[in-house]
Amino acid sequence: MKLKITLLSVCVLLASLFQTAWGQTLPVTGNVTNKVTGEPLVGATVSVKGTTQNTLTDSKGNFSITVPKKGSIIVI
Repeated sequence: MKLKITLLSVCVLLASLFQTAWGQTLPVTGNVTNKVTGEPLVGATVSVKGTTQNTLTDSKGNFSITVPKKGSIIVI
C-alpha cells in the first residue's frame, strides 16, 4: 500500500511539473503611436496572430497582453 501511495504521489508531482513547463505564457507590454506625429493611438486593437487573444490600447496608447509562447506574433 505504501508503494502505491508513493507512486501516485510521484505521478502527481511529475504531472504538475509538465503542466507548468508547457503552460507558460509571456506578458507583453508596449505603446502604440502614430509613426508620423508620434501621438499615441487610442483604442488600437492588439492581438496575438492565430489566436482569439486581443486587447485595446488605453488613452496613452499603452497595452498589455499575455502571449501563449515565445515566438508569437503580435498584430496591431
